[in-house]
Amino acid sequence: MNRTYKQNYYGTNGYHTLKCANDYMVLYVCFFNFLRQHSSLKFKTPVDDNLFDKDSLMQDRWLKLIELSAQYYN
Repeated sequence: MNRTYKQNYYGTNGYHTLKCANDYMVLYVCFFNFLRQHSSLKFKTPVDDNLFDKDSLMQDRWLKLIELSAQYYN
């Protein structure tokens, strides 16, 4: 994950505050563990609880993940 994160970070111009950096890191870890398909796992996500439909778009997966996290904290 570290190499993938660094590769993704190069496109940014840095972060203005520590909070911005932490927010980005949390979002990236969510993407890496819940949404990104890994070839070493036969194109499955590391956390595969059948939360998402196989045919759903990435935007829909993000929305579902946000809804689930909102339910968890409420």
